[in-house]
Amino acid sequence: MNNSNENLTTHNGIFSRINEILLECNASEYEKQKFMRHLMEAKNQHLGLMIVGPTGVGKTSTIDALLGVEKAKIGTGTSPETMEIAEYDFEGITIYDTPGFGDGTDADKRHAEDITKLLQDTNEKGEPIIDLVLILIDGTSRDIGTTINLINHLLIHHFKDEPGRLLIAVNKADRAIPVGNHWDYEANKPDEAIVKRMDETVKTIRERIYTSTGINVDPIWYCAGGKEEGGEKYPAYNVSKLLSYIVSATPKEKRVVFLGNINTEETDYLYDDGAKNYNKETASSIWESILTCASIGAGIGASIGAFGGPVAAAIGAAIGAGLGAIGRWACSLL
Repeated sequence: MNNSNENLTTHNGIFSRINEILLECNASEYEKQKFMRHLMEAKNQHLGLMIVGPTGVGKTSTIDALLGVEKAKIGTGTSPETMEIAEYDFEGITIYDTPGFGDGTDADKRHAEDITKLLQDTNEKGEPIIDLVLILIDGTSRDIGTTINLINHLLIHHFKDEPGRLLIAVNKADRAIPVGNHWDYEANKPDEAIVKRMDETVKTIRERIYTSTGINVDPIWYCAGGKEEGGEKYPAYNVSKLLSYIVSATPKEKRVVFLGNINTEETDYLYDDGAKNYNKETASSIWESILTCASIGAGIGASIGAFGGPVAAAIGAAIGAGLGAIGRWACSLL
């Protein structure tokens, strides 16, 4: 069996490789056709993720840490109301990067109207094009009122019946305490003071939103990493947790879209709080999506078993390659 990893860095390439594996194996034509039919259902899924936050919060660096901006086709909406919203098109994923808030009352009002219109937009099937909204909050700011108001007055009513589609993350944890050396940049981890500050910020956000709306949210905090002007790149922290947060909130049948799209920079997924094995959790969640995608039931899993160990291993290798920096966690899933 050909073990080439050619094109396994792309979403389409991974599915093409799995298709090649099936054509080469000795399974019955019935099993092959059934698997490939289910595979096409998985491949054709699409995820729309909107990112909202104040100016300078780090939306672009967050997208880069998660998926890698260089892989995206970048454009803007085609209708007048979405012209200011940048679109990062990956294979199977579109990220809508909305203009930052906090640049003035008139601008904020215009941005809010644009966001509302996009949230109401639907695809050709009549389904919302936005599956999830990720709200970013600046961990260096003690004034989170603008973002809280945005959540309470603009976004919550869109998700009151599905609050799990609304995600909140606090960025720039490494700069949360501006005075003193509270972040160990060599080991890339926070000290106890930053952990306490960020945990308190997350608690405040949770309590204020619940008091205003009665809706429970579960914010997390992280550092997107990046590169200082004229300096070296420094890795992210808790981006593995952020990706797990996003993937677990993604509809199960759509999690497969992350194959071939996850950032390949391993250092961005190396450092986190250690509360869970977030990378393994994400890999497992995406694999579950492949097994249960769009009315497949357990059929695809049974098909893999019918193909035999070498075929299952080859499919697992293709999936592992498609998981980028967290791919090594796929090895134990088959």
